[in-house]
Amino acid sequence: MSTTSEEPDRSPVETPIEEVPLGLGIAELAYLLSRFDSPAAHKSVEMLHLNEDYLSPLVTAVGASSLLARGLLHLNGDEVEPTDVLSLVNYVLVAAERWVELGFVGEANVDGGLLLQAPEASLFMHPMSLGAWQVLIKDRATSDVATLRSLVDTHLETYPQGAVHFGSTTFESVQTLSVRGEGDHWKVALGSGVQRMDTDGPGFSSEELDRKLAELISN
Repeated sequence: MSTTSEEPDRSPVETPIEEVPLGLGIAELAYLLSRFDSPAAHKSVEMLHLNEDYLSPLVTAVGASSLLARGLLHLNGDEVEPTDVLSLVNYVLVAAERWVELGFVGEANVDGGLLLQAPEASLFMHPMSLGAWQVLIKDRATSDVATLRSLVDTHLETYPQGAVHFGSTTFESVQTLSVRGEGDHWKVALGSGVQRMDTDGPGFSSEELDRKLAELISN
């Protein structure tokens, strides 16, 4: 992985950013991930299921050229500088401390997503075709628990017989949680690593589900 430094040399989160989705192709993501050599950058490569071949100088150069043509990178003398939005995306990719994979099960389809949590910002990424991702910089006024709960509510309102699966990964652990609706309550399955424990009883209330989501992204 070719790099410029181990960590971003400034925090980009001081700049107000509008919550607008940004589409990034696989070569563009490869370029961003190659800019910093950090454990989080390598973990993001793994969680995005990027083959190491995509981090070759040729592919990352194509990604940089694409970002430059789109106006997301600028030349300042010999230096290449990202816009504020792209700088924040790059920061989360290479400084994340938790990666939450999401699986949305519908009646006849399965969709997915990835929430990345860094100390000062979070991103939600939704896979598109041909290795591209739609990236949404989370509104800092909305908690990550509220974001996850909103995703659960929206999906299960659309697919009442569906389910939402979460896999929360840090450098130390993997926790899983699966949710489906059952009347006015929620059926929840919890797990740690490869172990899974289905809950018994009448189901969880909304408040109990929120607590489980909070535990998922804090343990």
